[in-house]
Amino acid sequence: MIMKNWREKLQNLDTAEISDALDACGIEGALLKIKPAASSVKLVGEAFTVQYAPYEAQPTEYKNAGDYIDEVPAGAVVVLDNQGREDCTTWGDILTQVSLAKGIAGTVIYGAIRDVALIRELRYPVFSKNIYMRSGKNRVHKIAQQCPLNIEGIVINPGDIIVGDDNGVLVIPRAHLDEVIQKAENIKRTEQAIINSVKNGEKLSIARKLFRYDQPWLSKDTTV
Repeated sequence: MIMKNWREKLQNLDTAEISDALDACGIEGALLKIKPAASSVKLVGEAFTVQYAPYEAQPTEYKNAGDYIDEVPAGAVVVLDNQGREDCTTWGDILTQVSLAKGIAGTVIYGAIRDVALIRELRYPVFSKNIYMRSGKNRVHKIAQQCPLNIEGIVINPGDIIVGDDNGVLVIPRAHLDEVIQKAENIKRTEQAIINSVKNGEKLSIARKLFRYDQPWLSKDTTV
């Protein structure tokens, strides 16, 4: 059972602190090559996973590949694996506006997006591998949803916790959420204590030793 206020706690942490906490837990959680479409947006929510694949044969009629959005609950993060394709998109203006209306927390795509001007204007958190204008309609299709995804060796299960900011996107396995948050909060306090110590005239090398920068995730007194 995870802590009730995990969303609030993650909103107050950045991905650098969370990444260091994941390292301390021995967990790989960084999604390589996926970056935010707009700066200064924060993404926190539970993963709703969607798997896309190319058509084996060209369809003869239009397929509504994006209708999965009707089943995504408010507060969730859509995590869509388009196998890293950058030559066609699986996200644009319609899905963005529907997501905002439904209260979806944001979207992460291992692939390309389009209609970026609108996404940036609306400040909807979208993280993707690239930007391109060509539609994925009748090029790729949904083959599964709420299934495990494997993106660059990182496994994302439905319900895992997704966090994103200007640094990129992280996946926190749900079973390790409390531990990761606790370690990340300790890291944040340790680093702030070091900064405060240096501002008060201490040498960085001494401040790092004083507050044990070699193990910043451990709970310790930072009021010295």
